[in-house]
Amino acid sequence: MSQPAAKCPFQFPGLFDPGYVRDPYPLLAQAREQAPIFPLPGMNLWLVTRHEDIRSVLLDPQTYSNANTQGRVSTLCPEAQQVLKDRHFAPRPGLSGIDAPDHTRIRRFFSKVVSFPPRRMAELRPWIRQQATGLIDAFAARGHADLCAELTTPLPARVIFRLIGFPEGDADMLLDWCVARLKLGFGSPDLDEQVAMAEKIANYWDYCVDFVDKCEAAPGDNFAGELVRMSRADPESITRDEIINGIYGLIFAGQETTNHAIASALRLLLEDRSRWDKLKANRDLIPNAFEECLRLEPPIVAWRRITTCDTELAGVALPKGTELLLHLGSAGHDSALFKDGENFAGDRDNSNAHLAFGHGIHVCLGAGLARAEGQIVLDLLLDRFPDLRLVPDQDYAYVPNLAFRGPTKLLVEWTV
Repeated sequence: MSQPAAKCPFQFPGLFDPGYVRDPYPLLAQAREQAPIFPLPGMNLWLVTRHEDIRSVLLDPQTYSNANTQGRVSTLCPEAQQVLKDRHFAPRPGLSGIDAPDHTRIRRFFSKVVSFPPRRMAELRPWIRQQATGLIDAFAARGHADLCAELTTPLPARVIFRLIGFPEGDADMLLDWCVARLKLGFGSPDLDEQVAMAEKIANYWDYCVDFVDKCEAAPGDNFAGELVRMSRADPESITRDEIINGIYGLIFAGQETTNHAIASALRLLLEDRSRWDKLKANRDLIPNAFEECLRLEPPIVAWRRITTCDTELAGVALPKGTELLLHLGSAGHDSALFKDGENFAGDRDNSNAHLAFGHGIHVCLGAGLARAEGQIVLDLLLDRFPDLRLVPDQDYAYVPNLAFRGPTKLLVEWTV
């Protein structure tokens, strides 16, 4: 068993380097070949890049704990810390940040309300299609749009916020708070931004507490109401605090990842007109094409784990307490599993072997909903704008952060 390397064996600019944020995959391909696991410069993290290794970690929660998944990437300035202290900001890790037995117990209850079996999904699809159609109608006559701002961001937010039970008018406010949570929790924002972001996520937390209190007084026909009724039926099954923490996480996870997944898929499919034209000719290809996009550009690009004991991964000795960053995007590009893995292939027969929604006991509960939303959006845009195209020479911006990836703007045009 080899010993951990003292430094990165090749030039690695860092996770927040602008060039890496814009396109991390050339460096990740180099890592898979030269150093499938290595310590990130200046960070207490080891980057893991190969599909086989990442999958093995995700399937072994006893050795690789979730305890570090929601810890902040960088230390907050004293002023921002004081804001959170004064505001009694006190969320605990949600489902993605806890281990068994609590994870097993809490997931059982959330899966009853958040998972989407085929029958339930069939009932929900017409409403999602109606919402997407309304958003598209608002810009259809214009001949151009920013699909991120006008479709891929508001649609998942409308869907998950309605399912949870939030008032429709709160959507813009909630989305603003989610951006603050993304940057403050998973990025490295400038000091002068941190105080304002701290105020926003404190507002976000207070909103969740107040919302669950209202649900306890009058449980509605929604996710939150169902969880409250379960807790009333058996107070030891799931607690009020666990419901609040779950809602706090669901607001973020339910729209941030789906937004990125759909936006990235549209970019990939429009970059090469032959991809779009094949889907126009045969809509049955949409589900697999969407999986291929998830493989190449997963919305959760990387996720953390921490070792619970001394172990070995990819021939490298890892002491207890070693923090890992599993690069799910790199796993999707791994040609050891995916032939010519760096390139798009809409007819690939194993596209769905990607790890975009995780794997094992922590696999995403909302994966079915995200897939449905993505497929509906593609089908509608193919109908409405057969000559849809990317605006030439645009720059694709991404929020520098540890875990989430998707363009923040996607400019398109079509013939009116």
